[in-house]
Amino acid sequence: MLGLGFLAPVFLAGILTAAIPVIIHLLHRRQAQPVPFSTLMFLRLSHQHVARRRRLREMLLLFLRCTFLILLACAFAGPVLRTPYAGGASSVHAVLVVDASFSMGYGAGGETSFARAQQAAEGIVQSLPNGSECALLFCGARPDLDVPELTPNLLQVKRTLAGAEPGASSVPLAPTLARAARLLADSPWPNKELYVLTDMQGFAWRGSEYGNALRFDGVEAVVIDCGSPTLDNSAVTELVISRHAAAATDEVGIAATVRNFGPRARDISVTLETGITQRVRRASQTVSTPANGAAQVTLREPVADAPIVAGAVTTAPDALPIDNTRYVAAAVDQGVSVLLVGEGGAWDPSGPPPKDILYLKTALGVGGSIFRSFVVGTGDLPHLKLDEYAVVVAGQMPVLDGEAAAVLHRYVEGGGGLVMFLGPRARIEEYNALLGQRGADGNSVLPAPLGERVQTLEKERVSWDEIDDKHPVFEVFAGGLAKELRFIRTGTYIALAESPQAAEEGRMRVLARYADGAPAVVEGRCGEGTVVLFTTSCDGAWSTLPLRASFLPILHRTVTWLAQDEAVPLDARRVGEPLEWLFPGSDEAVSVAITTPDGVVHTVASTLDQGRNRAVFTETNLPGLYRIDARVTPHNAQPIVAINVDPAESDLTRLPEGRLRNLLPGANSLSSIGAAHAGAEMLRRHEGLKLWGPLLAVLVAMALVESLLASLFTPKRGPEGVRTRSHDIATRRLEAGEEAPE
Repeated sequence: MLGLGFLAPVFLAGILTAAIPVIIHLLHRRQAQPVPFSTLMFLRLSHQHVARRRRLREMLLLFLRCTFLILLACAFAGPVLRTPYAGGASSVHAVLVVDASFSMGYGAGGETSFARAQQAAEGIVQSLPNGSECALLFCGARPDLDVPELTPNLLQVKRTLAGAEPGASSVPLAPTLARAARLLADSPWPNKELYVLTDMQGFAWRGSEYGNALRFDGVEAVVIDCGSPTLDNSAVTELVISRHAAAATDEVGIAATVRNFGPRARDISVTLETGITQRVRRASQTVSTPANGAAQVTLREPVADAPIVAGAVTTAPDALPIDNTRYVAAAVDQGVSVLLVGEGGAWDPSGPPPKDILYLKTALGVGGSIFRSFVVGTGDLPHLKLDEYAVVVAGQMPVLDGEAAAVLHRYVEGGGGLVMFLGPRARIEEYNALLGQRGADGNSVLPAPLGERVQTLEKERVSWDEIDDKHPVFEVFAGGLAKELRFIRTGTYIALAESPQAAEEGRMRVLARYADGAPAVVEGRCGEGTVVLFTTSCDGAWSTLPLRASFLPILHRTVTWLAQDEAVPLDARRVGEPLEWLFPGSDEAVSVAITTPDGVVHTVASTLDQGRNRAVFTETNLPGLYRIDARVTPHNAQPIVAINVDPAESDLTRLPEGRLRNLLPGANSLSSIGAAHAGAEMLRRHEGLKLWGPLLAVLVAMALVESLLASLFTPKRGPEGVRTRSHDIATRRLEAGEEAPE
């Protein structure tokens, strides 16, 4: 409820001055003087009519003068009207959460959203009552900028705010809000406040529906809207290159997707520039983008002697310039990158490949092959970016776990190609549980659930039959060459639980069967990707497949089929994602030098992690080109890596109204105010509404009214005044019907 308070109550002692007019009135009351003048008898009659009016006038003037002095004393005492939000003059524990993602750099109108957040945050800190403590948490900026604990040093908080800048990441607010909730929950202070300063972008609030897991009980929450009223932005959101773009020509094509997030259609100029420190313009085109839509343009770069094309695709700067540039570092050779996953660890190049993938490695590495294969173990999968490989070929994976299976699932769903072989060490139950689970589209990595192991006698090994020679993998064996496949003999295989519905819907296709009718090779779809499953082993233990001459064309055509239509993303690495390198065959620490886009050289050393020699670099806070220099060549590593901003952050669509209440559950009160008025509003809430300004205006008006009334009520002096009063009395008597006295 509302309440009245005073900032300097000592001045209330001035109220005693209101007695001065009363004392003066009592001391100077005019006494009627007897006048021995009998002919003026009518003056006695006039006294009865005038006395009451005169007393009322005197009381009114006395009241005005006393009230004036009382209000004057109250004005000097600093009156304030307390609001329900103001905790009197009590100190508070406040946590400021400042959104520093790159969308806060939007500068429509000449001022960025982050600059408005800085000004609003400084005003909030300034408004905190004496004795308050404050913490400052940035979401998306460098962690070392935070003031992570509640501190009474508000000057430190102000200095940190003044030196902060928005980052290049797209970190959601949820983790930072969780830290703020823990700080306030651990505080014993009764008055707790949370301030969230953001541009109200809907993407920033993703994952903030905590439910009952995290609450803000007992906290006064205020969200400061620092966003711009106009949301007109464009960005380069994706770069892709055909993996064989340079196979038949001396230039490489880079397809750039440009998205217009504004409400009007725009013609946008797109430019390709190559070079690391100094970029040279190579190609430029203008693309027409619809309102809230996207368009794609292909820019071509001549292939030079260098194995890598490095540079950037840019558009004209707008109010958010950071997303108008997208960096590229792409290998332009004709090789197809293939990842071989074996049952062991990463392959030591100085020794033979693991036995289970020996034939795979040998077949893909024959003279003149376009394939570049790299060998890892199942445990290495979570540490690799599989989207950098055209195809993944997996032998038996006896140590398959949930993390590795999830990586494979995401890779295939995203459009990757996967070839799978089974074997004696493949655990059917784990395969079905981890790779047989259906995703959002209803598909699983396994084209069909694995059944029982089928084993035949040595003399009764089954051959391949019913070859689908319409499929690109086996079309080369059409006609008379089909008999070559019948020489493949299989003693053991894993049966599949075929689904007629899956075949009818096109989710599964049998490419080859054994003579007993069981599937030998099956193709399945999972999301945007394709899986080819061989139901026997690739090490010669269960089948003669890897020993036959037909194995080479079958494997080559399978890998080529999965890789031929793949558009390889050139900008898959995001700001903030760590860079990792594996050094197979080396147990010693390997030093890696990384030159970041700002020219600073960082050095990290590899360490042994569960038998893997691995180096990790985490300071990828800037978009741009990172140059890598290592004493030992890392596993499948390029000397230049492109890191880009998350294109989802470029969509500045605001959070729908009404959702804010659900994102900060348990708060005592939740309000949203504009950044321009945040400081003044918080000062009013903490100190109350200052009333001395309006009160002084009232005093001036009262002084004028008192002067006017005093001049009107004061009797006129001299004969003219007596004549006027006598005339008034006579007039009133005549109007009343009385006779004038003799």
